[in-house]
Amino acid sequence: GLGLFALGGTAVLLGHYYEGRRAACAGDAVGVLVGPMFVALEMLGACGLLRRLHGEVERRAGPTTLRDLAQPLAR
Repeated sequence: GLGLFALGGTAVLLGHYYEGRRAACAGDAVGVLVGPMFVALEMLGACGLLRRLHGEVERRAGPTTLRDLAQPLAR
C-alpha cells in the first residue's frame, strides 16, 4: 500500500516535470484537494461526460505544453 502511494507520487512529480508545470499542491494545501477533482474531471471528459465543464476547465487552465526533455528547464 505505502509503496504504491510513493510510486504514484513519483509518477505525478515526473509528469509535472515533463509538462513543465508546478504541481498544484506545491504552493498550498487547497491544491491537494483540487488535484483529485481535476483528475476525476479529466477522466470523465475523456469518457465524453461533462463536456461543457471539461471545456471550460481546459480553456481556463490553458493548453498543455510538452517540453523536450533533452533541453534544460527554462526559468
